[in-house]
Amino acid sequence: MKKLTSILLVLAMSIMCICTFAGCDVSENNSNEDDTVIAKVGDTEIYLHEFRATYDMYVEYYANYGYDITTDEASLAEFKQNLLERIIAEKAVLIKVSEEGIDKLSEEQQAELDEAIEAEYTSIEEYYRPLAEEQAESSAPEDIQAKYEELVAAESKNYTGTEMTYEEYLEYVEESITNNYLITLYKDELVYKDITVSDDEITAKYDELIASDTEAYTEAPEAYKNDQESAELLEEMPTAYTPEGYSRILSILIVPKGETSDTYTNNEDKMEKLQAEYGELAFEDAISGSKTNQARLAEIIKEYNELKTANDTEYTTANESYRQKIDEAYAALESGKSFVEVMKEYTEDPDFDEDSIFNDIGILISTKYSSSSDLSDEVKAEFAKLKKGEYSRVFEDEDGYHIIYYLADEPSGVRDISQLKTFIEDELLAEEQTNEWDALVKEWVADTSFVTIEQEVLDSVK
Repeated sequence: MKKLTSILLVLAMSIMCICTFAGCDVSENNSNEDDTVIAKVGDTEIYLHEFRATYDMYVEYYANYGYDITTDEASLAEFKQNLLERIIAEKAVLIKVSEEGIDKLSEEQQAELDEAIEAEYTSIEEYYRPLAEEQAESSAPEDIQAKYEELVAAESKNYTGTEMTYEEYLEYVEESITNNYLITLYKDELVYKDITVSDDEITAKYDELIASDTEAYTEAPEAYKNDQESAELLEEMPTAYTPEGYSRILSILIVPKGETSDTYTNNEDKMEKLQAEYGELAFEDAISGSKTNQARLAEIIKEYNELKTANDTEYTTANESYRQKIDEAYAALESGKSFVEVMKEYTEDPDFDEDSIFNDIGILISTKYSSSSDLSDEVKAEFAKLKKGEYSRVFEDEDGYHIIYYLADEPSGVRDISQLKTFIEDELLAEEQTNEWDALVKEWVADTSFVTIEQEVLDSVK
């Protein structure tokens, strides 16, 4: 149950931070709790209504994910204790920040903080200003500004747990970013500064990853494509082991966008029904050993082919310009241009957009395995015809017109430690920093001269 409680806390850490910094106030619903103190940190009192605001937001948040955290008393008690300790930690660290003079920023630090605040203001502006321009009563600047402030204020409850005016929300944003900045400085300068990770720890972790990934991808090699490409896309740690049977390709894709008629759609429906009818009748004949349905089966084939011919003709006509575009790309390749050069000019494949890492390394493909986000059978069939360094003919699947290029084979086996070392070091360092921070928080909470918890009040929260 500890694991579940920990997972739940991690899922919604942002809620707690929001309420702590914003001073979430739901006193209109809990007026009898306004003056009830649940904890005290130094001279700072934490009121029951503050805690309940955060707690209630968690309860609602988890309910949306199918969790009811109030059903098991033991886990609920642990959860409330951990939640209160996290709120205490946020209060405590701001006190420590002041005591240590961390809040006395250098010119460089103040400029960095001001830039972060301004960036958030800009982000709000860029999101809500266009909406205000669409929804305002008129195009008059004062109407747009009024609608803009109204939209920002209305959204404040989603982020803070309480309704704010436009001005109050901007103050909250500044306070929240400032507090986060100061807390980060405190952690970096006073808590984390001496924490390091040794080469032996990195090697031990690497050996663990080798063992676990080898087992995982030996049992389920089809999972490698999704896991490795996700790591590459998010710039996260790559897998430590690669199963055999994977290669890399580049892709030029043109998506046909020609509009077809209602007749085309109706024909598609008819063809689907004919397929179903054919299957039923053929099955009946196979079971009975007769040819009772032979005449109708022949009619179905004739009707289906007529509909398909009509639709193929309409589709080709509607998408002629897109077919010409992929043919242009193919002609450019034939003229001697590099595949990458032509791909960057023509492709509409989202995996190979302008800044994609896959432009350099390609995407994974395997004719041995099928993943949950796999390439089509047509792509795999064309790939199987290629040798490394070759590109395919123009072909079509449900996504559009393709040309693919066989870039490389994925080296199978254990990945060298040099490819994982930085990721492992960062992960271990983060773990050590978290442990150090949690230990410090526990130390603060245990210091009764600094922190006081009203356990009866905490226990009363249901």
